Amino acid sequence: MENPLPQFDALVEHVKTGHTQGTALEHLADSVGIAQHLGELADHLIGHFVDQARNSGASWAEIGEALGVTKQAAQKRFVPKTRVGHAATGRGATKSMFQRFTDEARFVVVASEEKCRQEGHPEVTTGHILLALLDDPNGLTCRTLAADGVWPDNVRERIGAVLGPSQGETKGHIPFSTDAKKVLELSLREAIRSQSDHIGVGHILLGLLRDEKSIGAVTLAEFGVDRKHVERDLET
Repeated sequence: MENPLPQFDALVEHVKTGHTQGTALEHLADSVGIAQHLGELADHLIGHFVDQARNSGASWAEIGEALGVTKQAAQKRFVPKTRVGHAATGRGATKSMFQRFTDEARFVVVASEEKCRQEGHPEVTTGHILLALLDDPNGLTCRTLAADGVWPDNVRERIGAVLGPSQGETKGHIPFSTDAKKVLELSLREAIRSQSDHIGVGHILLGLLRDEKSIGAVTLAEFGVDRKHVERDLET
């Protein structure tokens, strides 16, 4: 069977053709950037199939065995633990990831925490992220849903009912749920998939839809929102 992976000579040629008049040191710098990108791509490729295995019912022990590591090591690597609540300032977050967020995408992250705080909910969920995505009636999310015949107000009303009534404003730091952190991780994966250097609002929306069991994705599915359809809309 022919190996479909990029061959060494092809990568060397890619560096040279990308900087045809470059010096040896410039080619070296270019190769470092490509190696980092390939490493990141490899991590997210494995992460994608870890998600698929989990969705099919595989245990962390089984996943660890397939990866050649312990159950604990597999969980440590693939269960999101980033403190997302301070994403806008970079405190306690994976800096390299959050530096990629556009201003609009960072606003969504901050707004989701603020909505959770105002309602007195114990943690930020994908429902709060969805509400934040719907904040701007002229924003990308509302325009995309409206183009598919889904009224954002109806989605807001539904997700509000799912999240439950206000418990009064919460003080102090509010944690992000595992699902909410996963959606932000998936938004990075969507950016990589689209070959974008930045994570935008559309990537967050696609990340939310990709985690099909999350509150936000389930709510959108009730209105007939399909991830692949949204993906096509965002590409046009």
